[in-house]
Amino acid sequence: NNVCVCMAADDGEVLDPLDTDGISQALQRHGFCVIRQLFPTATVERARAHLEAAVERHLSSAVAAGAIDRMPAELPLEERIAAAYAHAPENAPTSWVSAIRTAPAFHHHLFRDAALCSVVKRLTGREPCVAARYN
Repeated sequence: NNVCVCMAADDGEVLDPLDTDGISQALQRHGFCVIRQLFPTATVERARAHLEAAVERHLSSAVAAGAIDRMPAELPLEERIAAAYAHAPENAPTSWVSAIRTAPAFHHHLFRDAALCSVVKRLTGREPCVAARYN
């Protein structure tokens, strides 16, 4: 059985990281669950900084290659990519794996986070095993 634990800002069923029974029930019922504030703020900030750096590298390369005409650095990360490709959506990447594969944003800062690993261990009864590399 795969375990998918997600953080989201929607109005769905929101669970406490220590509510193992509730998390398990939500996973059975929906196939996912929302756990607010699972990751410490510092962890999220580190991951975001690495993700932003990867996006900046990607957009710089896209400008240099002529795929887009500008890098909208003044916009928040969530809007920057959409704005960069607004005039050439056909040039937008269909996958970000190659752009973030070498960035430790997810693999080292989120997937290995002690809070997440603790939830997975409580749900499965086993030590989490995180692959040595992402894709």
